[in-house]
Amino acid sequence: MLIKINPNLIKKFIKKGDEKYVKTHKTFGNFSVKKDLAYIEDDDPMHILDVLSPVLNHDNGITLFYIHGGGYYYGDKDINRIFTSWFTNQGFKVVAINYRLVNPKENISIIDQVHDVFTALKYISDNRHNLELNMDKFCLMGDSAGGHLALLTDIIFKSKEAREYYGIKELPNIKIRCLGLNSTMYDFVKLIDFSGKFLSKRGQKYLFSSKMNEDGFRLKNSPRYYIQNGVKPSPIFNSTSYTDGLKDQSFYLKHDAEKYNLELVHYFEPKHDNKLGHIFNHFNFENEGKKCNDAMAAFFKKYC
Repeated sequence: MLIKINPNLIKKFIKKGDEKYVKTHKTFGNFSVKKDLAYIEDDDPMHILDVLSPVLNHDNGITLFYIHGGGYYYGDKDINRIFTSWFTNQGFKVVAINYRLVNPKENISIIDQVHDVFTALKYISDNRHNLELNMDKFCLMGDSAGGHLALLTDIIFKSKEAREYYGIKELPNIKIRCLGLNSTMYDFVKLIDFSGKFLSKRGQKYLFSSKMNEDGFRLKNSPRYYIQNGVKPSPIFNSTSYTDGLKDQSFYLKHDAEKYNLELVHYFEPKHDNKLGHIFNHFNFENEGKKCNDAMAAFFKKYC
């Protein structure tokens, strides 16, 4: 008999591990932070962002816009400060955002998360001079669910159908050069179907919102749908590993990149090491993780 997992218990387990990691590890190098800037003036802690800038290392003029992961229902910008500081230590400026998390009681879904991302993008575009950000050398970066949001964001810039679905009437003045994704979600339809193997219907709504059964919700929130219908995203770097439990999503993206002639670096770590797993380069900054992050940083520089 299959026992369905309580997603709230998963969140508590992950949160405990993340908090322990942050307490026992140091950030990289020296950087300055413009912290908790409100991109919407509503006193919601989910509507704030940070701008991280290198101090001692040379500013390479590239802006990374980072969207954290967490299965759509967990996470914040501060949990991943060690990861983002690694990039400031390489000379990048990093914008790290909070966004509203899926909440069935408040009817918050991935659609609202997309709107938060675009509002944050407009905020930094409008304030580019005060924030000292380069919008012409601009890369989207995200992991897992955040990678999904980053890829959707790029697609919305290129697809009238996607803009109409999300109700995005005005695009911010930003030139997206490429995307850096880590263990990204890609096929939303298959992801929700797969989750039904270990989550109850109630548990699925906890992750994907109460809208998950509405007509078109799964398909229109799936990057794969737009790509299979002719939308060509910006060049993509996507990492995954042999022990990533969601690596199939990355391989679906690889398959479609080959089929539709997309620019994709599929970075696969083949070691059978369970310590690597999902978004392994966030927690491993030596050996395998360093090689992955070095490759991603080189990718950003290539396309900027």
